[in-house]
Amino acid sequence: MKARPRRLVAAIAGALATSASAVSLSSDGLGQALIFPYYTVRSSEGGNAFNTYISIVSTTTLAKSVRVRFREGRAARPVLDFNLFLSPNDVWTAAVIPVEDSSDVSAGGTRLVTRDASCTDPPFARSEGVASTTFSATSYAAGSGNGDGFGTGLERTREGYVEVIEMATLSGAAAAAVSLTSAGVPNNCGYIHANPTIPSRMLTAPTGQLSGTGTLINVANGRDFAIPVTALANLSLYQFHRHYSDPYPGFFANEIDPVSVVVANGQVYRSVWEYSVDAVSAVLMRHEWLAEYVLDNDTSSLTDLVATLPTRHFYVDATRFTPPFSAPGIWDAACVQSGSPQALGEDIAFAFFNREERAAVADGCGAGVCPPPDPLLDARHCAAAGVASLRNGSIHMPGDTTRTAVLGSTTRGFLRGGIGNVASPFQNGWVLIGALAAGLPPRAPLMSLPSSIRVDLASGQVIPGAHAFSGLPVIGFSVRTFSNGTLSCAGAPGCQGNYGGAFEFKYRRSIFPP
Repeated sequence: MKARPRRLVAAIAGALATSASAVSLSSDGLGQALIFPYYTVRSSEGGNAFNTYISIVSTTTLAKSVRVRFREGRAARPVLDFNLFLSPNDVWTAAVIPVEDSSDVSAGGTRLVTRDASCTDPPFARSEGVASTTFSATSYAAGSGNGDGFGTGLERTREGYVEVIEMATLSGAAAAAVSLTSAGVPNNCGYIHANPTIPSRMLTAPTGQLSGTGTLINVANGRDFAIPVTALANLSLYQFHRHYSDPYPGFFANEIDPVSVVVANGQVYRSVWEYSVDAVSAVLMRHEWLAEYVLDNDTSSLTDLVATLPTRHFYVDATRFTPPFSAPGIWDAACVQSGSPQALGEDIAFAFFNREERAAVADGCGAGVCPPPDPLLDARHCAAAGVASLRNGSIHMPGDTTRTAVLGSTTRGFLRGGIGNVASPFQNGWVLIGALAAGLPPRAPLMSLPSSIRVDLASGQVIPGAHAFSGLPVIGFSVRTFSNGTLSCAGAPGCQGNYGGAFEFKYRRSIFPP
């Protein structure tokens, strides 16, 4: 076995050593921050509601303070924010469930419930061993000064995504308070609640090693989708613990090093940025997203796609945008401004293929002269967490197009109003969604500072200069279902033959110089 050339090892080590911390995607699933791309309590076919189960695991012997933030899917407004305190080697679990409105089932809100005893701040109400808290519309409610025109009710809290960010490692009395007794309960959560500001001497830098799982489960339909969780490593060498009422802990925090490391195209890109959030966006930047689909007639199969833009709200509001985004952050389920044909959100291309090499471009026009864009037909992305169904005209496609076929999303805001039309003969294959394509308007890249460098993995050459990351900062997955009706089961009159699975998108990157 050949040894790796010493000059290559030295070049890479020297390049990366210029910053002790640099945001990166964790290839091992462990990090200082976790992003769950989707949660939902929407109802799908037959009015059956989803629940979302999440777990957060600390795989170290240290106590930690973690900010957990649920964001709704239209504009990423926070709907639940709390501090979670993890004891050594702790696992925290919770379920997100719907709260029905007695007068209108579709207008109810969302609740987080858990049997876990880990300390939270604020403390959750507890009854018969179950702690719970409800989601809030305060961040966008009418009359609060925060309204954005995208809805003011609790119904909006029913789908979105989740951020988990480690703020600090605990020591001293704070660590002792949140650590568990032999009975499996914390020593003294009251200490945390009585000390809104934990003394700095008990707070040190985050150490990472967090992991998590997410599950979308629909008991009535017999379906369970295990969703991918993105782990971000090496965010910060400094603690930034804050009281739960302080929104500061996030991807824009000054303590997060504005440096990213991405390996792509045979290069190691160490990019220096003006802002911390740019480093987070850079490691999530992709110009193409790929997923398989199944729409088979024999199994009445359906496919939904979920595409989340976790940092979009830092770059856009209702009137402005900055790269890498190219449009203001205005949401509509169909991505078309009410009362006019004006398209909203980001231009994207959508192409589909079957399993026998046949292909068709559904949006974007390839080479040559392109027709004028039609906002009612072109693919768009105008939601923080957009969802769309793939449809091929088969008889088993649900008739209700106001919600997606599998997950029941009413946020939609992705592809053509939550629909990606696939040619009728195509029952299965794969789709390509592109932020860059011929026929689409040019998109300004996310540009790093000139102090950035890259290392060529073949030669070991260290090359200074800025990097242009093109595309959008995106994470996502597909969900696919199979329905075999009621099956004959031994010892029972019948059982459901429903199945499903979730699959993380595959991606391509565009970074210049390549």
